[in-house]
Amino acid sequence: MQPRLSCQSVEICYGSRPALRGVSFALAPGEILGVVGESGSGKSTLLRAVAGLLPPGARVTAGSLQFAGQELAGLSPRGFARLRGSGLGMIFQDAGASFCPVRTIGSQLYEVLAAHRRLTRREARQQALALFDQLLLQDGERIWQSYPFQLSGGMVQRVGIAAAMLLHPPVLLADEPTSALDAAAQRQVLQTLLRLRELYGTSILLVTHDMGVAARADTLLVLREGAPVEYGPAPAVLGSPQAAYTRQLLAAAPRLHRAGGEPPAAPPEGAF
Repeated sequence: MQPRLSCQSVEICYGSRPALRGVSFALAPGEILGVVGESGSGKSTLLRAVAGLLPPGARVTAGSLQFAGQELAGLSPRGFARLRGSGLGMIFQDAGASFCPVRTIGSQLYEVLAAHRRLTRREARQQALALFDQLLLQDGERIWQSYPFQLSGGMVQRVGIAAAMLLHPPVLLADEPTSALDAAAQRQVLQTLLRLRELYGTSILLVTHDMGVAARADTLLVLREGAPVEYGPAPAVLGSPQAAYTRQLLAAAPRLHRAGGEPPAAPPEGAF
């Protein structure tokens, strides 16, 4: 089975300074790949490279980065614009910041759909409300009519996930989607991500510093200072880590739950 997203010996540099080196993985249909490591390990740089959102001066300098067999390294901004939305969905750390505060959620979701499909506002509303229902977002009509500031942080984050899935992209890129939320909202967001995989077979590249969140992934890639130190099935990485650095990360997390229940409490400030 061809991976939906693959990375082979990728190096990314900011100017002449390497930010990532020797990174490889393959993301299969329906797989959740967790990318973990402390701040500055290169997690978000990897995700931005996949999305075509690297800052000026940053570039892929070696290796291959492919989506559905298409090479992403060197792809033009217009090429990435065609992929984003329909091929690659994106969830940001703070979804509220990605919504305009003076426009309703409905008007912004309509804009996303209308940019890719010919449809009326009524048709867009029907599609969005159906997706809200599938993702167990209650009172979809109220959400559609609300401004972002009228929703809780957890609800805005879940609406951000719905916005990323409006065009049903096969791959979802999630950049620290739970880090700004309390434990209850974290559970809801994680349940929403797992439901996407259940409903649509969505592949998810999940960047996180939280080992409790990472425990919900199928596969883990551990990065340190831009280089991979461990890659494999999550139960094996968490249950029998081979790298000393992975063991240090796990030692800083109070406890892990592989299925059900609450994610562990956040590690102490500065633990990651």
